[in-house]
Formats: sequence, C-alpha cells, structure tokens
Amino acid sequence: MSECPRDLMVCRKEGMGENIFEVMLLAESSPQVMARICEELRELNVDVISGFHAKLRDKRLCRWTLFINLSCSQTTPEALVSSLLRIQGVLEVNVIKPKPLIVESFHFPLTIDGDSALIMRGMTFADLQKKLEELFETGAELILYEAGRSCGRRSCHRIKRRYGLKGMDLLEAVRQIKRAEGWGEVDFSNFELDRVRGSIIVRRCFEAVNYGKSDRPVCHFMRGYLEGVLEETLGKIVRLMEVRCAATGQEYCEFRVRHLEDLMS
Repeated sequence: MSECPRDLMVCRKEGMGENIFEVMLLAESSPQVMARICEELRELNVDVISGFHAKLRDKRLCRWTLFINLSCSQTTPEALVSSLLRIQGVLEVNVIKPKPLIVESFHFPLTIDGDSALIMRGMTFADLQKKLEELFETGAELILYEAGRSCGRRSCHRIKRRYGLKGMDLLEAVRQIKRAEGWGEVDFSNFELDRVRGSIIVRRCFEAVNYGKSDRPVCHFMRGYLEGVLEETLGKIVRLMEVRCAATGQEYCEFRVRHLEDLMS
C-alpha cells in the first residue's frame, strides 16, 4: 500500500467564506444513534471537515468530536445543538468557535493507552539534537544513545507486561506502535532472534528525516532505543551499529545487530 499521511490535528486559519466550529457529542454507543446523528447533519447540510470517535470506559457511551463548516447551512450553532439533543441517545452537545486558529480545543490531557503523551514536531527533536551537538560535540551522541536505550528498555517492558507478549510478537508490537507514533517504519525481518544476528531497517526514521543532510549517521536515539528493545526482549546484552543512514543520502537507515559475546570473541 502506498503512503497515506495523516494530520494528527487540525491547525490552520479559517478560510475565506468558511464558518467553522468544533462540536463534541456525548451519546449512546450504538450504530443506530450514530446513523441518526449523520442523518441530522445531512439534513442540515453541515459540512464535516474532520473528526474522531471513541468509546468511553463505560462501553455504553462514546464521544464524537467534529470540525464542521456551517457556511453552506441555514442552521446556527445554537440551533444545531438543539437539533442534535432531540435525537434519542444523544446526551450532551458542546459547540465552540476556535479562535484565532482552528485547533482541537476540547480534549486535554493527551494520552496513549492511558499514559500521558505529547505531540512534538520532528523538527523540534532535530533542534534539540543539534543544540546538544553544539554544546557537547561528540558527547551528544552518547547522551542521545543512552537516553534512547533507557526508553527502549522501559517501553518494551511496559508492552511486554501490559499485553503479555514475547519474542517476535513483542518486536512486532513495537513496530506497530512506533509506526503509529510516527517514529518510522521499523522492519525486523532481517533480524534472527534465536541467533541474535542480522540487521534492523528503519524507513523514514524521524531523526534522519528531520536532521537534514549529514556526512555521518545521525540516528543515535533510535539506535539506543532499538538496542534497549532487543535487550529487554532477549534478556541479553546486544550492540547496534548504524551502517546506513537516510541523512547521508541512503534510501533507509540500517542498524547491524551483534550479541555482546560475539563482539568479545
């Protein structure tokens, strides 16, 4: 399947002729209620720009958050609230006019599977990395690598404990999560788990993509992170070396894996 980028959040100014609002509904979680809401929006000629839907811990209820454009509708925000509340199963409706930017304004704090989370642009991490290099020169590599290794161990331990996974299933879960979080497309298919040999390929690694051109590999945090993941998965000490890096003009980043015993032999 070809790439399908997704904006994590709407962040823009209202365009000429637009009349945009954010709507958050609390409703019974059933296909019938969802269908009635969609039909009401269609009847009122409400243009839905984007949105997301999630069941609450109480599986009988859900929240539905939408950005809508009322420029082609005859309804008002107040009338829209009244119309939606008349639908059986809709319990609460909130509408706001986001200003000066159209940005999601209802939901905070952000979480991933219940854990606190933040959204950070890739360029912000690149700025951090370059400032560390400016201040500590080659010491920046060690700082980023050790930070990544600690994060990889902790992250993998959490996934293993929370979902009861191990071996290649655990690595596949890490791959899924890091892709969903925008870190890159990690490929463990060239890594032999039983022999602790091979390599890991990362396409569109966030470190390389945002760093810019370099004459040497730059993915020190990712190298440490993957090393920590493998050590937690295997219960053995491993070392990774970045032998290809997209920041140097390569097609992808590649990390060669070696078991510490092999390095010492």
